[in-house]
This record gives sequence, structure tokens and C-alpha cells, in this order.
Amino acid sequence: MNLRYRRILALLFFVVFFLIAPLTLAYARGYRLDFSPFRITKTGVIFISGEPKNVKIFLDGKKTSASALPARLRNVLPGKIQIRIEAPGYQDWLMETEVQDSESVILNNLRLLKSDIFSVVRSAIPPTAEFSPAGDKLAWLNQNSINIASPKEIFTSPKVDNLEKIAWSDDGTSVLGFQKDQSPSVLFTTNGVVKFLPKFPSFSKFLQNLDQTILIKTKTGYATFQNNAWQNLAVGDLLDIKLINANTLLGLQKNANGDFRLLWLDLNAKIQRSKTLPALQTPILNFKNHVFWVTDSSTGKSLWFKSGFLDEQIVELPFSFSDLQAVPKTDSWLIANANSAYLIDPGGNYSILSRWANPVIAPVHLGNQTLLLIRQNELITRNLEYNQVYSPKIEGITKAIFANQVGQVNLLVKDGNLLKWLKAEFF
Repeated sequence: MNLRYRRILALLFFVVFFLIAPLTLAYARGYRLDFSPFRITKTGVIFISGEPKNVKIFLDGKKTSASALPARLRNVLPGKIQIRIEAPGYQDWLMETEVQDSESVILNNLRLLKSDIFSVVRSAIPPTAEFSPAGDKLAWLNQNSINIASPKEIFTSPKVDNLEKIAWSDDGTSVLGFQKDQSPSVLFTTNGVVKFLPKFPSFSKFLQNLDQTILIKTKTGYATFQNNAWQNLAVGDLLDIKLINANTLLGLQKNANGDFRLLWLDLNAKIQRSKTLPALQTPILNFKNHVFWVTDSSTGKSLWFKSGFLDEQIVELPFSFSDLQAVPKTDSWLIANANSAYLIDPGGNYSILSRWANPVIAPVHLGNQTLLLIRQNELITRNLEYNQVYSPKIEGITKAIFANQVGQVNLLVKDGNLLKWLKAEFF
């Protein structure tokens, strides 16, 4: 090859190099040619983390090379894009998002919902069955005996004549059995220990059983059962009363001037302290999950005791609520009334999570930013952060309760004349 040709080849090499090198460098830095509209643009990144780990990820229907979470999808052209995540045994996760030039879209802690969520825990359960407050056990009457069932075992009490109904203790450790005269007659614990109770002649209504102390309403006031003996409480004209623990009561009283106050009392009805409440009309004292709150049925408002009911500060809420559930892995609670669910922290700061027009059996917070609304033939899950909705159908739901496990709820479902205990596991 002569000198002239060698010079031409060298020149061509330098021309090609200086044309390709900037393009290669631009490509490496994330620039792409966008044909709609026709322009060179800087791409974005989508970062996804969550469960399960082994997945397939599609962008606008095209499968990406990512096969596990967490995944970093680079060089995504700006604009609206549809993300679909698939995994065996799970519902597809689908959402639209918008990618900006040189920006990252971060989707953290996604939880795909299982396709097959139901499993039978127990079958052939009588319709009178009641879940424990923690939702991990069932109790029911069967031929004058009390049955307490966990997923693994059943305890059956000795027979007691004329047993008519049962009630769980607030702490979920035992069940009270009532005879036809409504008198509590037997205490049956979840580990199979039975205690027969002496009759109380002026019994009117069972209120609480907390830490082996029973509180009842009598025809003339209140009484407690502790250390194998009933004791009348000389608490005066209390409108309502609750057990805080085995040795302390919280009472609601109306003063002569029309104000209301809370009284902390020992089991001898001696006042330990008191607190006057803001203006109320028809207050009701509520207790669940060791949290107390006051609702006013006339005004539709509630009083939240900031950082716990013993704190001096009270927050007035512009709505009433009848139910409360601790949100898994947080210090917040789900509170709910007939048509709304809220999230509230110990300081009384709240936000609305969902509203609904059709009646629900219960709202449940499953954790991982997922709210569950339960109806008689449908479970509606909604991811509060990414607005993902999943609505599996199931007929005949009668009762539902959070199972104290993230992503799980226990259900009682009609099975002919009996019930089935189902576990629904979403994550």
C-alpha cells in the first residue's frame, strides 16, 4: 500500500473516531436519541425494591433484563411509562409513572400480593364463635362446654349447666361463661385452666376481665372479682368505668355544674387523681388495645389522650370513632367509624386513609402501607402509597380481625350452617 492510500485511511480513521467518540461518550453518560419528538435527551433511572425477590419487570410491555429486586433500570427515556412486575404465585403489580431528564424514580418497599391468599385453619365451627382480641384464637359454646381453639389445638372446659353465652377477656387470656340468668359462672383460660365463680346476686352486665380481675355492672353500681371473692365498689354516680389494670379503675363522672371529669381509683374506690374534660354532652368511655379515648355521640367528636391516657394533654378530634387497631411496626393506630378510616399517632396527629359509601365489616391495616376493607363477599386491599388495588372475592364473611402478623387477617366464613376459620395471607 502506497503512502497516498495510507494517508487516506488515517484521515478516515480520525474522522470516524472524532464522530463516534462523542456519541459513545454521550451514550455512556445516558444520552439517547428520542424519535418522538426527534431529539437527543438525557435518560432517567428507575429504582425498585421490595418483595418477592425473584421477579420479571416490564416497561411499556417490554421485558427488561432485571430478574430480581432490588433492581436499577437505567437509560429510561423521559415521559410517562407503565411498569409491570410479575412473580410466580403473586398478583401482577402495575402502575404508571413519569420519568424526567436526569432524574431517578424510586419505588421502595413494594409488596406484591399473593394470588392464592386463603388457607383453612379450622372448619365445622358453630356460628356463636368469637375471635380473641388478638385474633389468634377462637372460643365457642358446645353442649354446655367452652371450646378455645388455636390453629394447633383445642381446649374444652368441663360441662356447666345452662351455659348460654361467652365473652373474651380484654387481654385475651381467658373466656367467661354466662348462665341463663346472665350470671358469670366459669372462667376458662387459653391454656385449659378452669375456675368456677361464686354467683353474684345483683349481677346486671359483664364489663371487663383484665389480668384476672373481673369488672361487672350490678343493679345498684359496680363490683369486681379478685382473689376468689366479689367486692362491691362504692364509686357513686359514675357514668362509665373501665379497668386500666388489675388494681386500677378509670371512671367517668358528671359534676354538679355539668362538667365531666375522669377519676383514677383503686379497687377500694379511693380516688387517686382526677382530670376535668373539655365541654361534652353525652360522653362515652372507650377501651381497646390498652388505649382509652372518649367519644361524644351528640357532637360527633372525640378526645384523644396525647401520648397515652395518663398524659395531661388532650387532643380534640373533629370526628368520633368506635374501633382502634395498632398498625404493625409503627407507633400509630388505625381508627375507624362507620364510613372512614384514619391514621393517628400518639400525639393526636391524624390523616384520613380512606372513605367508603357501602358498609364494611371492618377496616384492617395490614402493614406495609396497605389498607384492607372487608365486606361480606369481598376483600379490598389498597396500597396507600402507590394506589394499587386488589379485590379477591369470597362469599359469606361474618367476622374479621387482624391476625397480629404483617399482611394477615383471620376470617370467619359461612359454611352451610357452620363456619370456617380462614387465614388470608396477602404478603
